[in-house]
Amino acid sequence: MKDPLLLFVLARQGILRCQGAVRRLRSCGGQPAEKASLRIEIRLQSLAVNDSLHPLAHSQQLDLRFEAEELLVQLAVVTAELRTQAYLVK
Repeated sequence: MKDPLLLFVLARQGILRCQGAVRRLRSCGGQPAEKASLRIEIRLQSLAVNDSLHPLAHSQQLDLRFEAEELLVQLAVVTAELRTQAYLVK
């Protein structure tokens, strides 16, 4: 297993990147190419974060499990914001 603390730092950075991309998605006007690019960026980043945290969310060590689950919840919030944004656009 990789260093869990490093994985948590990288996951936080990935979540922050997703949050920034969601904000940019809200602010970009009617440019479909930019919107599609941002959605892809968010999706790929969220998959990478999810894949790195998933094993730790099932760890026997409660502190690792708690931290991983907390970050997965933050990621779920970002994903929900993206889905809400897509719903509101339609």
